[in-house]
Amino acid sequence: MAQPDEFLSSASVRPLGPEHPTWCVADRDGIHYSGELPPWGNDRVVYATSSLFRMDCLTVPLVGVNLRLYAADLVEDYPLDLDQARILAWSLRRLVQRAGG
Repeated sequence: MAQPDEFLSSASVRPLGPEHPTWCVADRDGIHYSGELPPWGNDRVVYATSSLFRMDCLTVPLVGVNLRLYAADLVEDYPLDLDQARILAWSLRRLVQRAGG
């Protein structure tokens, strides 16, 4: 007599793709997202948050930073790869230093 199929638990099933990054809090459409870094205050007309993302659906996973800009009811996402994020961080530091004197 054949044995009944063994019950599959989450512990006995291996994921098909790469593991979740340790920072992943949400996996939507094959894209891993970290928690957002909230703005210091959302009392401004326009404010921004940032989070990490990783896309596994590509031949080489793409890791980067997602900037989310809020203006009233409008929300826009701007995914940047790590090189773009480094350039933006560098240029923003220089501009802020220049503005501060």
